[in-house]
Amino acid sequence: MFEFLKRKKDEDDPWLSGAKQVDDSDFQMTVDNVMTVSGRGTVALGEVQRGTVCVGDQIVISGRQGRLTARVRALEKFREILDTAHEGEYIGVTLEGVSKEQVEKGDILLKR
Repeated sequence: MFEFLKRKKDEDDPWLSGAKQVDDSDFQMTVDNVMTVSGRGTVALGEVQRGTVCVGDQIVISGRQGRLTARVRALEKFREILDTAHEGEYIGVTLEGVSKEQVEKGDILLKR
């Protein structure tokens, strides 16, 4: 009986019926820390909150500096080189086209 009521509630709830499906293009990561690694460049650290990101993807950095674009040069997770990072993973994203001064803690990385 409770399962029926739950299903009925979900069917009648306009918020749930109009919910947007998240796909890989909805990559989002909030920057926890930023550093410069010699020979590599600017690295943003944080947890992937949704979606996936791959090496070579164009991303947008949204924050106090405005909206900047960059390319993902490399991905790393606890000294493991990745081609793709998924939701829930804490990663380092090596960014091409921006300096450490242009990225701050709290900025959001989004797939372009």
